[in-house]
Amino acid sequence: MAGTSRPGVGLDWRIGVVHFDELKGQVDAAVGPGEVKRLDRYNGKWISYPRARIYVSYVTDRGHKYAFAVVTKSARYRTRSHIGVGSTVRQLRRRLKVTCDLVDYYTCQTAPANRDHPFTLFQLDRATRRVAEVQILPGGD
Repeated sequence: MAGTSRPGVGLDWRIGVVHFDELKGQVDAAVGPGEVKRLDRYNGKWISYPRARIYVSYVTDRGHKYAFAVVTKSARYRTRSHIGVGSTVRQLRRRLKVTCDLVDYYTCQTAPANRDHPFTLFQLDRATRRVAEVQILPGGD
């Protein structure tokens, strides 16, 4: 549940206290009210939680909204191996098992045990070769 996890990035499932597939009401209760925003490069509406510095995209299923994607551009969130926004590509590759595309998309990502499970994507800045965003995204095709 929201608020019960330590701050940081839980690979493939959470950023801070916001979990993939968590009910919107639980997210709101844990991090305060959000506001509708648009994120660069992304389609659709996102809910920005300014206090937490997290963006969430929700999907509605049977009348309930669930966190479908969780994104942060804040350096406050780190993995157990201290990887987060601001980390270099070299640090990322040395400390985590990731697959990188440094040609077309300039990203690195974890490989979930099952392709239908969420994964963590590290969006990289081409100029600095550092992590610019951390994203928890749904798996599958």
